[in-house]
Amino acid sequence: MRCTGTNMSVTIVAAKDGFFGIGVDQANSARESVYLEAGQSATLHSGNTNLGGGVMLYIFGAERIAELDIRNATPKQQGWDISQLTLLKKLIIGGSGYSPATSTGDELSTLNLSQLPFLEEVDVRNFPLISIDGSLCPRLKTVQATGSTLQRISLAETSPIATLSLPATMTALSLVNLPTLTYPNGGLTIAGTSNITSLRVSGNKNIDSLALIRAIINGGASIAEISADGLDVNADTSILDALVASNAKGIGSDLSTGCDGLHGTWLLTSLIEE
Repeated sequence: MRCTGTNMSVTIVAAKDGFFGIGVDQANSARESVYLEAGQSATLHSGNTNLGGGVMLYIFGAERIAELDIRNATPKQQGWDISQLTLLKKLIIGGSGYSPATSTGDELSTLNLSQLPFLEEVDVRNFPLISIDGSLCPRLKTVQATGSTLQRISLAETSPIATLSLPATMTALSLVNLPTLTYPNGGLTIAGTSNITSLRVSGNKNIDSLALIRAIINGGASIAEISADGLDVNADTSILDALVASNAKGIGSDLSTGCDGLHGTWLLTSLIEE
């Protein structure tokens, strides 16, 4: 991965016994190496400072790493590949009080988590990401993204995600078949909803879909496309009026007028004659 920073370093926790190391611009030579037993941690120092185009950092023993913390090595989009971290459980890129080493516009913006079957936790707080693809991570439990510039995230259906903390920059929200995630007063929190234009919510037994839709609209969102299944609603027309006002369509709909994105029962508690 290509990174920038001052005296760049990465911190790891071993999943299995073995040697681990870090290379700088060389894939066959380690600048620093260490032997760790499973569960032990170490910080690998690059001995390099770069606040421009970055340098390539190579992590040796990647297939035996359980936790990777790269807060002291701001990753670029170019060269990003964590597919070899097959035992990874925790990935830390940002955090509370974090700020990237550079802001040149070529920092990592699309976080592709690859096919990591054991990944449980991702922390990208205050990092300038735009999207996260976790669709191939079936054990993901926690994503912390507050303070980032995240706009969209894809999650594996049936994954045990229990904590999903999102920033006010979100433009699209898709929550499908997530049995552990709860809303409201639960694991899903969104710092602000005014930028959300696309909403899909379906098959989540612990998410109150109506409460979520209402909160998003009341937060100032203008929904352009929506898909919500299994609705069983007793309410007035305020939400429907807002969807009409924003000219909302069903996601993937071919309709030129009207919204076919709501599915279920909606009993009106009040009628207004026109």
